[in-house]
Amino acid sequence: YLDDLPEDASKERQREHDEWKQLLQPFIQQSDTWLSAPWLVTEFYVYRKLMQALGYWTPGQPGYQYDPFAKQKKDGLLSSVTSAEAMLAKLPTLP
Repeated sequence: YLDDLPEDASKERQREHDEWKQLLQPFIQQSDTWLSAPWLVTEFYVYRKLMQALGYWTPGQPGYQYDPFAKQKKDGLLSSVTSAEAMLAKLPTLP
């Protein structure tokens, strides 16, 4: 479910890899699939696997540090500023 890390993986990558193993373990033990595991877990896992396939964490790979969804993320963030400001303005009036 997770590819092995290279021996020279950074401590940060090792920590991230260990955290994923710990997070996924209960679902693997229950033989969950992407249809039965919690949506957010499977969404993040598929995204992580895509980034891994692109070589996101591998210096020298064409996909190193490349996020194919960066434009959509930025557009979504920028388009939500107005609605977020409106909601934040209401906070002082909440009980």
